[in-house]
Order: sequence, then structure tokens, then C-alpha cells
Amino acid sequence: MKILFYASFRSIVGQKEYHPGFTEPVTIKQCIESVVGRFPQLKQHWLDQKGELLPHVHVSLNRVDVDLLEIGYDTLVHPGDELDFFPPIQGG
Repeated sequence: MKILFYASFRSIVGQKEYHPGFTEPVTIKQCIESVVGRFPQLKQHWLDQKGELLPHVHVSLNRVDVDLLEIGYDTLVHPGDELDFFPPIQGG
């Protein structure tokens, strides 16, 4: 499994990707917990006071927005999958 960080998230963690080393499928929620455990500086940018992912954090699994997946953050991520984390996109 490969986790990719984009834009400000990449700057915060200081690297482009992270390989958590899971050998069995885990949920997207569990991946988020693993990432925040490894990079605690992301917590304030990703999670609210209840530990829920903030709505401005965009996540995709194998290039599909998690919000479009049937069971969302309970979807299993397998060792060969790619999970992407994007900060809010601004433009003008």
C-alpha cells in the first residue's frame, strides 16, 4: 500500500509518500489512524476534536474519491492499493 501526500500535506510531513507496511487489508479509517500516528503533526490539519476527518481533507482510493465509494471510509485498502490525501483546493 502506498499513501501519497499532496501540496501542503506533503510539506507538513516532509515526504511525498508513506508505506505503512500493512500485509492484510485495512479500512481507510484505519489507514488514517496509522498516518496520524506516524505523522502526529497532521492531526490538527486532518481531524476535528472528536477524531473525525475534517470535511476539507480530500481522500481518494486508486483515484476514486472516497465519498463515491459505497461504504466510504469503511472500504478496505489492500496492500497494492494507493491512497491519496489532498488539502483544500483554492483558486481564483
